[in-house]
Amino acid sequence: MSLGFLRAQVLHLRKGGRALGLIVALLLVCLLLASSSLADAGVNGSPGKRAMLCGHVDLQGRPPVPSGRWTIKLTVIIRHCPQPAREYQAETNAWGDFCIPNVPVGTFDISVKAFNTLSACNMAVELKTGKNQVNFGTLLAGDANGDNVIDGKDIAILLAAYGTRRGQRRYDPRADFNDDGKVDIADANLLPATETRGCQLCP
Repeated sequence: MSLGFLRAQVLHLRKGGRALGLIVALLLVCLLLASSSLADAGVNGSPGKRAMLCGHVDLQGRPPVPSGRWTIKLTVIIRHCPQPAREYQAETNAWGDFCIPNVPVGTFDISVKAFNTLSACNMAVELKTGKNQVNFGTLLAGDANGDNVIDGKDIAILLAAYGTRRGQRRYDPRADFNDDGKVDIADANLLPATETRGCQLCP
């Protein structure tokens, strides 16, 4: 049924074609409700049903858990290509765990990234109603400029802040990869030997 036909029937309703116009109006309501349900559901998902995503990440250069240095903000992206991505913000606890409520039910690819790490991905994750545990492994430190690639640009940021501590003028938290309040050899040692890229959803 074309949009033009629906518009014509709405005009017909205004001109007094009440019976047919009423039917078309009901159809419009049904179409709107169906579109809303589909947008709310994941791939193979159930409209109206929601899940909770509970994940775990490991962080490089941190002390043993529990530790406040394991608390970090994350960007979590849930997607089934080529559908639009859903982006969430989360924060880990002192063990590297986090939970995001009210995510769609279905099968999705999921990426997790901190502001100065590469992204880590789990593909084809089935999210069911209720709590879903997902381990994302280690977030590789070193992406100082946040472009999901560790290369010479990130090394330049580290060198510019090298030898500084939190509170000093040249200190840059992006280069403090282990979050110990200073930029030193411990941060440099976390950089990979070669250019490294994070994972991508729908590359």
